[in-house]
Amino acid sequence: MIKPHDRHLLRTVTDEFPLVAEGRAQPFDGDLDDYRNWLNEQQRAANRDAAPRATGNGGNAVERREQKRQEAERRQQAAVKRKPLEQRVRKLEQRMEQLHGEQSRLHDELLEPALYEDANKNRLKELLLRKAQVDKELEEIEGEWLEAQEALEALVSEE
Repeated sequence: MIKPHDRHLLRTVTDEFPLVAEGRAQPFDGDLDDYRNWLNEQQRAANRDAAPRATGNGGNAVERREQKRQEAERRQQAAVKRKPLEQRVRKLEQRMEQLHGEQSRLHDELLEPALYEDANKNRLKELLLRKAQVDKELEEIEGEWLEAQEALEALVSEE
């Protein structure tokens, strides 16, 4: 069992997720996005349960309507804040996937013995240069993804 905070790593190497909740572990039927949705729903349910206790008898109908309206407004504002970050994370993940594919293709080409013959020097140079470019871009994209993911997780935890 691993517990990394790198969601991309989890998506690529894990085929099932355990859910540890309420003092027990059980298989989770879903992916990381499903887990995030489940966690958000659990937090909302906990907030709903706590709200009536905070007001004593729950207040009158007008107060409850106003409270629901405010909660809906907060959820809407949170979604508006999250959306650009979620889009950025998805875009970076797509680019990482493309770069991983190109990196794999370049690696396979560089394994060809004929490439190291004198006649193929220029092609070898091109491939090595492109591999260095892909490696550098991938490192930069992964850093950006990590920052965006952390910002998104911080935003979700504030909700």
